[in-house]
Amino acid sequence: MHGMLMDVDPVMMMLGSLFAIWAKLWPYLVMLLGFSLIVFVHELGHFLVAKWAGVRVEQFAIGFGRELFGFTKGETRYSFNVLPLGGYVKMLGQEDFDDKSKELKFKEDPRSFVNKSVGARMAIVSAGVVMNVLFALLLFIIVFTAGMEVWGTRIAWVEPDSPADRAGLLPGDDIKSINGSRIREFNEVFMEVMLSKPYEPIEFTVERGTADNKEIVKAFVTPEHDPEQGRQMIGLAPGRTREIVALGPELMEPRPEYPRIGDVLIEVGGIAVTDQNINEMRSRLPYVKGDIYVERKDPNSPHAKPERLKVEIPPVLQLYPSDPDEENSINVLGLTPLVRLAQIDLK
Repeated sequence: MHGMLMDVDPVMMMLGSLFAIWAKLWPYLVMLLGFSLIVFVHELGHFLVAKWAGVRVEQFAIGFGRELFGFTKGETRYSFNVLPLGGYVKMLGQEDFDDKSKELKFKEDPRSFVNKSVGARMAIVSAGVVMNVLFALLLFIIVFTAGMEVWGTRIAWVEPDSPADRAGLLPGDDIKSINGSRIREFNEVFMEVMLSKPYEPIEFTVERGTADNKEIVKAFVTPEHDPEQGRQMIGLAPGRTREIVALGPELMEPRPEYPRIGDVLIEVGGIAVTDQNINEMRSRLPYVKGDIYVERKDPNSPHAKPERLKVEIPPVLQLYPSDPDEENSINVLGLTPLVRLAQIDLK
């Protein structure tokens, strides 16, 4: 038994270390890829307009330094270089010359950059910026069409003895405005707090109470600087509802005892789930030992009363990155045992 653990342990330790290294590196790699994409789009603008203007393009390169790989098609060499920190399009005649005889030579070539009209050269030079603007517009249209998830304006949790708690804000309050500015989603709350003047109170206008008995309440909250986060905070968290809108892949099998998308959580480990405690109960889901109950509507009878059902979440064993620099990192030989729920998203 011990001998087998000795054989497995180094492998798991190595995997944990690799996961930890990857967790630190991937944000920088994504940043490099994003920067390279912007450069590619920019240089593509120069390239396309140069071709349209009849200029001979000798090289279209992404990155600088030694070429890693590339190919030649027609009169142009397409290359990917060692340093992905930029790129360039090399056109015939687009360079500075100490030897004026070479400049005259390129002026005689009808396909050189310097032989084109001022308008054509202006179009080629400005094409990169124009291409970036069009690319940004395209991305905006895609994101706007696909949509993005945002938190509502209802408060789900107030940190004890925080500025929000001392000002009298409560879980369930629906934030309507801050300093007179309308609030549409919870990210705007974070931005208003971060951008507010230090040590000056912020006026919150919230709606409180049930549907039959609502009142408008004003609270003045003075943010505090959080040295760990490096920004002003007041101790609020956005609300979730109890409806399940997404499940992990291990729960997608259509078993009757599994939860389904559209189910509403009503009880976890003997504790009733409400809109006020949903954040806390959600964090308990992966580890709860008691029963989990949901309400499920019959799709064929949408007006019928939902059925109360007990659901089961199967244990899952998964690799978990272990980071020795992170005190909250959990690992047993590089594994996290008994993950009862890998992922559940609540609208």
